Amino acid sequence: MKVRPLPILVTRAAIFGAIFSCVQLATAAPALVFRPILKDIRNQLPKDMVIRLPAFVPNADIKGANTYAIVRGYQSEYGGGFFAVDFASVPDCSATVCNMGNIFVMRDDPKDENSGLSEDYRNAKPINLKSGIRGFYFYARSGSAGYRHHVFWKQNGLFFEVQSRALSKQQVINMAISMAQESPIRSAR
Repeated sequence: MKVRPLPILVTRAAIFGAIFSCVQLATAAPALVFRPILKDIRNQLPKDMVIRLPAFVPNADIKGANTYAIVRGYQSEYGGGFFAVDFASVPDCSATVCNMGNIFVMRDDPKDENSGLSEDYRNAKPINLKSGIRGFYFYARSGSAGYRHHVFWKQNGLFFEVQSRALSKQQVINMAISMAQESPIRSAR
């Protein structure tokens, strides 16, 4: 049996790891939960907007629960309007009890005092999502939905947000990091 010096083995392992991680990054795509609704998203997304979806959505450790994606679509609230996709524990969820979280793209800066959004956005803590992309995190009450973790950032001239009451702070931050790194989904209009 030939004994290889430890540095050679470590170097080979590092090279293999680097190649494997590059392959993973190159094949990243929105999480499987979004695939059934991608066509609806593209058809409903305003032509001047893009949306970013994460490569994964944690199931929030709810035993026996599946995760479903639902297109909420375009809404004109908050001045410039927004487009939303929800993730929920049941298909066609329209109640707070089954809503696990939301993904938004909006035109207006949520930190702008005139945006109509809460002071929580203006007082959010900065976090790094990827090189050159700085996000903001806060935890606040969201009406009947209770407290939610929020991460928002500006990218492609638009503002993106992911929020959840069912996921942990780190899970929401990880989803935001994934969204910031994913290619944008464009309108079919």
